[in-house]
Amino acid sequence: MKRILLVGCGNIGFRHLQALGAAIADGSMLDLTVVEPNPATHDRIAGYLASLPEGTPTTLADTLPEAPHAYDLAIFATNAAQRRAAFDATLARHGIRAAVFEKVLFTTLRDLDEVGDALEGSGIAGFVNCGRRTAPGYRDLRAALQPAPIDIEVTGANFGLGSNAVHFLDLAEFLNGAAITALDAAGLRPGSVPSKRHGYVEIFGTITARLSNGATIRVTCDVDGAPSVAVRLTAAGERIGIDETGRRIS
Repeated sequence: MKRILLVGCGNIGFRHLQALGAAIADGSMLDLTVVEPNPATHDRIAGYLASLPEGTPTTLADTLPEAPHAYDLAIFATNAAQRRAAFDATLARHGIRAAVFEKVLFTTLRDLDEVGDALEGSGIAGFVNCGRRTAPGYRDLRAALQPAPIDIEVTGANFGLGSNAVHFLDLAEFLNGAAITALDAAGLRPGSVPSKRHGYVEIFGTITARLSNGATIRVTCDVDGAPSVAVRLTAAGERIGIDETGRRIS
């Protein structure tokens, strides 16, 4: 049986909990510990835990367990401002084999560096939750279009460039089987606007990157217009439009 620790079970954390529940329904043997400090969410979380197959070990708490445990996986789905403290507190008290982090990862470059060093020094496999590489449609495109370089253009409005550009940068690396070697943020608009999440900001404009196989990616997010996103791929003379919301490829 695998021991799973979920730290933060708000909207995104609850989606992780549902995914863990689906894994249990498919036959995985999981022991779940959910830590969520907001008591207003506990009824929903407790209701979901109660719906899991009988005999599934579950714990719901508002703080980390005091007694040391060894977890096969820890998922950090707190907000960005709290994530470093949650990670540090978990690592100081418990053993972790692997960790999944929601994004935006952290609010400072120092946290990025120091958490990366901590993962490496502790031998913990760390992952950022970028799920497009698991989508069957993108997997099929990768198989069909490689080895040609696959250029990507993403356009839209108000889709959260600061937090969601990483999904498309990761998609570019996945589709091309190549690493990003250069990133250019010169196309970003000066300044920022307040985010719908208190204490955070949104940015707009264009980010471009080049990959080691020569492919490029360009991600543009406009400030005007309803939330939208369009993805276009170009490879070996083919142009492919992807409507993710409508689940269509043209």
